[in-house]
Amino acid sequence: MFKNMRLRTKIWLGFASVSALLVGVAWAGWQGISKSSKGFTSYRELARDSNLCGQLQANMLMVRMNVKDFLINSEPKEIEQYQEYLEKTEKHLAEAQREIGKPDRAEGIDAIEQSLAQYREGFTQVIEQQNVRNQILDNELNTIGPQIERNLTNIMRTAREDDDVEAGFLAGTALRRLLLGRLYVVKYFSSKSSKDIDRVNSEFKALEADFAGLDAALQNPERRELLAKSQVLNSKYQNAFARMIETTRQRESIVNTTLDRLGPMIASTAEEVKLSVKQDQDALGPQLKTANVTARSTIAIVGVAALLASIAISWFLSRIITLPLSKLVVGIQTAEANNDLTVRFDARSNDEIGVMAKSLNQFFNSLHDAVSKVGGSTKTVSTA
Repeated sequence: MFKNMRLRTKIWLGFASVSALLVGVAWAGWQGISKSSKGFTSYRELARDSNLCGQLQANMLMVRMNVKDFLINSEPKEIEQYQEYLEKTEKHLAEAQREIGKPDRAEGIDAIEQSLAQYREGFTQVIEQQNVRNQILDNELNTIGPQIERNLTNIMRTAREDDDVEAGFLAGTALRRLLLGRLYVVKYFSSKSSKDIDRVNSEFKALEADFAGLDAALQNPERRELLAKSQVLNSKYQNAFARMIETTRQRESIVNTTLDRLGPMIASTAEEVKLSVKQDQDALGPQLKTANVTARSTIAIVGVAALLASIAISWFLSRIITLPLSKLVVGIQTAEANNDLTVRFDARSNDEIGVMAKSLNQFFNSLHDAVSKVGGSTKTVSTA
């Protein structure tokens, strides 16, 4: 088959074979790099998902810390910091919604989003209840209490001026009850303890009894007027304290049933999503390493095979092209050196070298016949 091919065809076939081997090496390399690239892309996406969950957890933790600080000291700066970290948390949550597509993890992100919305609404209600409680304390309790105190002080002062010892004593006892009651109101504001509520109620019940004693003992119209005002203010004070208790309990209920429940739930769900991502990373890492090793081995094997095949093809092409040509050159050199016109060349192939050999054979045949005729003619002339 190769003997009948043209030289150009043989050369093109050789280049085509080597090019095909190069394409094979390139394809093997591309396959390996493509698989590695996909693996690294997947690993990077998992790392990004894990990082998003970590940032989500960190900012949510700061949100909860600011909420706790606000519940303790009611400082406006805590609300500002809460809002700042809440916005960061919502931003990372929105990124997680876009980035995380695996169904089970996407469900976790959806659950976090719903819980965070409820947490935000709950804290808004807590702020409202806290503001109401602060208003009751500042605008009612801290206003009415000093008014009662001033009234009882005036009763004591005027009773002393009039030498009304009993009225002064009863007013002093009532003033003591009032101060103790107000003290435990302030204590309850911080402790939220039912014991403090009971102590406040007991002190104000005793104060009512003191007021009843004063009412029976006082004769002076001015002091009786001050007592009547104090009794009305006392009712308002106790009513305001009852409303503050109700507001505080509503606030504590929201904190206990919403904030303290949803905060850990969000953190736990984010941790579950992060652990799920980590599991995929742990599984993908060895797979990616194995794929890289396989790709390197494949590229090396294909490259060595292509090199050996290229050497074999080059050697084979050089043999089928240069060997007949060398024989032709040697035959010509032999004929030239020995003036031998009987030399004949191998003309069995149909390529350019075979055609050249056939032409040389015909040329040598014609030249041999011509020389033979000239020799015969020379003998004839010599004989003549």
